[in-house]
Amino acid sequence: MDQQKFENILQKYKEGTCTEEEQELVYRWANEYAEMTGRPDIQQDELNRSRSRMWLKIYRKVRPQSSSNLWYRISAAAAVFAAGVLLFHFYQRPERIQSVVPTVWASEIRPGGNHAFLTLANGKRVSLDNMRPGDRIAGTQALKSTEGTVRFDQPDGTANPDELTTITTPKGGQFHIVLSDGTKVWLNAASFIIIPVSFTSTGRRFVRLTGEAYFQVAKDRNRPFIVETATQQVKVLGTHFNVNAYTDEQDCSTTLLEGSVQLISTSANSKLTLIPGQQAHFQNNQFKVRPANDDVIAWKDGRIKFNGTPLPEIMRQLSRWYNVEVVYEGASRDRAFTGVINRTYNLKTVLEILNGMGIESRLENRLGKPFLVVKN
Repeated sequence: MDQQKFENILQKYKEGTCTEEEQELVYRWANEYAEMTGRPDIQQDELNRSRSRMWLKIYRKVRPQSSSNLWYRISAAAAVFAAGVLLFHFYQRPERIQSVVPTVWASEIRPGGNHAFLTLANGKRVSLDNMRPGDRIAGTQALKSTEGTVRFDQPDGTANPDELTTITTPKGGQFHIVLSDGTKVWLNAASFIIIPVSFTSTGRRFVRLTGEAYFQVAKDRNRPFIVETATQQVKVLGTHFNVNAYTDEQDCSTTLLEGSVQLISTSANSKLTLIPGQQAHFQNNQFKVRPANDDVIAWKDGRIKFNGTPLPEIMRQLSRWYNVEVVYEGASRDRAFTGVINRTYNLKTVLEILNGMGIESRLENRLGKPFLVVKN
């Protein structure tokens, strides 16, 4: 196999996009390297020290200016560090580190998927992922499409447009809906959005969000679209943007990709207009603007991406997507990490990747519920 193909497969392995066959190739190369070095066994403490030294060399060698090409740069440096990287991955295989990741149980914790519930004004609760294509929900004009999206059509006289309905995603869930005006909404895990059955032909279009969602708002100059959270309102006419309003995050953030939005705080007399490529954080009754990173909407495209992100924020993302509780055992919460994880991986694979980044953890069963214990 030529060097270029080797580096391409290694890059895919680091990005989490390689096939099972390519993953086996990586492990086979590591096996062969281990045999050549004559070191089939290694102590865990020594492995940890070697791992730290290796990754420090890689990060110094390929220190990225942005997260979008981090793994590409690491792969480009693979010609120098490939042997050490492969040896590390070989020794991180589950049969060699049983004490870190309980293999069977961790592999049984699957990633999240398309799961959501719709709650009607009368309290009736409907599972959206159990609907079949073509099914409708009485009184809402909600239709399940063949792509798995739930679309809210314009009222036909049987639905009351003034009634509100709630879409809720549990931990380990996400869902894509299309509102009656054509606005597309991607709802992330552990979130909920309150929407009207349909928007009236006049007046504003109003929804309320807790959690995280990505919006592609249908353009309508006569009817502004407003997203309200606990701390702010986002007012638009037609644009693409992401709102992160989880209650367990330190602030509410709004990231604009296209168009223009106006932010209005609900607790202070302050307003702000964003332009594409900007991200606003509302904290302590004031807005702060910074350049936006593409890792903000990576979740919508099936990835968990972080760029100099503090450890607790990464763990909160994993907790929501894999439906596990996170506790810390002597871990430094001030450390920040850069990387990318495929959201289709099971938890076992994710923990192996985190170990490779220097985030040590173990999974525990506490009263029948999975707890991820993080230590450094």
